[in-house]
Amino acid sequence: MSYMGKVRPTVALTSSDIVDGAITTDKIVDDAVTDVKVANAINTSIAANTAKVTNATHTGDVTGATALTIAADAVDIAMLSATGTASSTTILYGDNTWKTEPEGGATSQSSAPTATAGAFWHDTSENKLKMYDGTAWFPIKTLLDGSTAAKAIDSSTPITALLAARDEADGSITTGIYWFKNGNGGTYTFPTVVSNYDGKTWILIQKNFHPHAYKSGDSISSSDHALSYGLMDASNNAVITTNLTNTTPSSSTLGVNHSLVHIDSFADATFTKMLVLDNIGPHWHRFNSISDLDAKFRLGHAQDDTSWEDNATYSADARQSGATTSHFVFNTRFTAGDTDFGRMGLTDNASNDHDVHNDASEYEGISSFNDGGAGAYLSGNDDTALAGTEGYLSIWVAE
Repeated sequence: MSYMGKVRPTVALTSSDIVDGAITTDKIVDDAVTDVKVANAINTSIAANTAKVTNATHTGDVTGATALTIAADAVDIAMLSATGTASSTTILYGDNTWKTEPEGGATSQSSAPTATAGAFWHDTSENKLKMYDGTAWFPIKTLLDGSTAAKAIDSSTPITALLAARDEADGSITTGIYWFKNGNGGTYTFPTVVSNYDGKTWILIQKNFHPHAYKSGDSISSSDHALSYGLMDASNNAVITTNLTNTTPSSSTLGVNHSLVHIDSFADATFTKMLVLDNIGPHWHRFNSISDLDAKFRLGHAQDDTSWEDNATYSADARQSGATTSHFVFNTRFTAGDTDFGRMGLTDNASNDHDVHNDASEYEGISSFNDGGAGAYLSGNDDTALAGTEGYLSIWVAE
């Protein structure tokens, strides 16, 4: 029921109308009390705290008073926010997750380890670093640099592989003795000289003329091709040197003055170019367009007196400045007159004329020659005639 009667006049409240404690905290509007209404002592404390630049001195995992620092060795695995389970078989990845470590990451052995995708393995049987893609292992870098027999270059492109392994450019390899593991009809491990001529890197196939005693190989090592000589000793250590000079052949000159890497020491059709150093400069003569170079070399090293090409000479595609215009013979029978023969050498006379190829002095370096009759390669001994300048030459190949 509404109030009935005379309306009382409205009168403003005064502080005397409000009893102590009548207004509670809830009745005060938010943010209504200013610092003017706050006790001076409280304002002073607030100001002092705002101006503070130091903290109480901390010890334990966090140390310091001004700048706080996490102590060394204070953060352990339990304090990390990473997901997954930390254990002796897991590692922490960049996505803050503990994951199983790929097996084979630090494995160096001859057989493939059990692994997960992304694992690495040093295959000691091939000296290659390999990676597992989840299905199979594939090589990502060869450790074969040709520096030893165990690290012999086994590629079908031996010069390319050697340059890649040594991080050197074609035509700029460090001249020296390098090992290869290759072969046509067999696998052979052997050293030979690698050097640079005419802006290209070449492998030495033959150093100077064929000594009569070693035309069928030196029978010293079973690791190289049977018809090779002057490459290794009986312990399979390299005896071949970078020296190219010629001398009277003997067991002591093998490797130093006389060496041969039979062409079948490499896979068939490995090389397409040949370079020959003559006995005059020596100057280089470069042959880029001889088809089936392997077959020509086999003919030149044939172990018989009945294999040859009739009147065949091969002209160089380029030659060093100052070099005599010369032509190469692998195993040629010149049929004019009484028939002359020349094997593995340079001649400045490409014609089939009588008695212009029957003497060592008529060549710019020759491995074997014969005046009249049959070839007489195996039966004839040219060591005395070729021990000097006439038998001085070297033959190189490139891919």
